[in-house]
Amino acid sequence: MTTRKRGRPRLPVQTESVSFRLPRPVKSALQRAADASGKTLTDYAVGTLTRAADAVMRRENLKRQK
Repeated sequence: MTTRKRGRPRLPVQTESVSFRLPRPVKSALQRAADASGKTLTDYAVGTLTRAADAVMRRENLKRQK
């Protein structure tokens, strides 16, 4: 089991793969943004997509509450 330096041990996380094609200029722009953020392209894409998905779901939940 992998442990962090502080806190509780990490639990194994099940992962899945997503694959999609991008126009070269889009991938280049994403790679530049990832580099500027000090992240891998995968980490940058996952973080960005997760934040966007969360924003959509928050907006949809607010609509349903009205």
